[in-house]
Amino acid sequence: MDGAFACPECGSEIEVEGLAPGRQVRCGFCDRLLEVPYLPRVPGGAMRRQRFGRPAWWRWAWAGLVVLAVVVASVGGYRAMRRYFRSAREGSIHKLLASSRANEQAGRLDQALVDLDAALDLARQSGAADGSILAEQRPRRAALAIKEAQGQLDRLRSRGPTAFPLGEWLTLIARSEKDPDLAPLAAGFREEFGRSATRQARYELDVARRDDEAGRAAASLRGCDRVAHLLPHLPDAAEKELRGEAGALAARMIRSRGVAIELTRGAMVLGTPADYRTHLVPVLISGLEAKGFLPYRESSPWQSAWDHAMYRLRLDVTEQFVDTYMMSQNRLTRIEARLKLTAADRLVWQTAPTAVTQVPLPKLPVYLSSKLAATTERTDEAERIFYENARNQIDEKFGFALSNMPVCCP
Repeated sequence: MDGAFACPECGSEIEVEGLAPGRQVRCGFCDRLLEVPYLPRVPGGAMRRQRFGRPAWWRWAWAGLVVLAVVVASVGGYRAMRRYFRSAREGSIHKLLASSRANEQAGRLDQALVDLDAALDLARQSGAADGSILAEQRPRRAALAIKEAQGQLDRLRSRGPTAFPLGEWLTLIARSEKDPDLAPLAAGFREEFGRSATRQARYELDVARRDDEAGRAAASLRGCDRVAHLLPHLPDAAEKELRGEAGALAARMIRSRGVAIELTRGAMVLGTPADYRTHLVPVLISGLEAKGFLPYRESSPWQSAWDHAMYRLRLDVTEQFVDTYMMSQNRLTRIEARLKLTAADRLVWQTAPTAVTQVPLPKLPVYLSSKLAATTERTDEAERIFYENARNQIDEKFGFALSNMPVCCP
């Protein structure tokens, strides 16, 4: 016979084929030995015994409960964290407001405004919950901003001309144009700044003229430079007037005392023209100014005037390896700096300081001395040290040579 029956022990379905009732079979799931029952034939197929177990919806019900629990826990945690952060933010707002009031009472209006702005920013971030704080503090913020800006304006107007606070003026103007509470004062601030900048430019020009009359050409030219830096901030009429006067004074001094500097690219072994420009040109500028000359500066606002400078100074630097150090194969360095000052193609002064690596080298590191004694091979490390010795010498001799330069004509 063919058919199937359920294991009475575990409920697993056992299919039989060609086995008569009463025979024994083994359950494939629980391994129990069972007796085949009588299985009646049913039209349309064999009768099957239904397996006992949990219904299919039971698993889906538990899965739904787990998901629901997770959602409830997440929502509860989110609400708890939201309440915590809201409470912490409210505490920070009240602390900032208290600090703002304390600073205002102590006269520290700038810090009071900073604290108040921080509190208002936090209140805006929190949304409608702190809308009352915004409504309450906005009028106070406007009054405090105006009071602080007016106080800064008074301090700027009281400053003397010897230390004109251009940066502070520009900061105040920028604030007045950006801060809506200060917008009504912006035009007045700009007008006051224009008047103060004009007074400062006239003061700088007067000082430059007095320095020129006293023979302090370098100081006079620096005064003209300070006037040039103020020109973009002046009213149109004052800017045109002072640009013409300061420019005429600077051009006259440059025509009579100006020195255009030319640094040529000579032969190099370990140095670079940029290195010499960094170290020697500042020394050259100081030496020229000490002798009454006006050396060219890349930052000069009067660039066109230097095309008519009275003097030309040419600096040629040459490096080369010469000889060797004692019994080693390491080469010494020789550096020559040639200076030539001319006026209208007429030679005014020239010099050529020269430096060679000292032998024996003073203060030679012990490890390098031992290394040189133990081998005759050439090393880059040793030659770099020998080169630095020559460079230090040429820097010193360069400054000494400039001290022998003739004084510029009065």
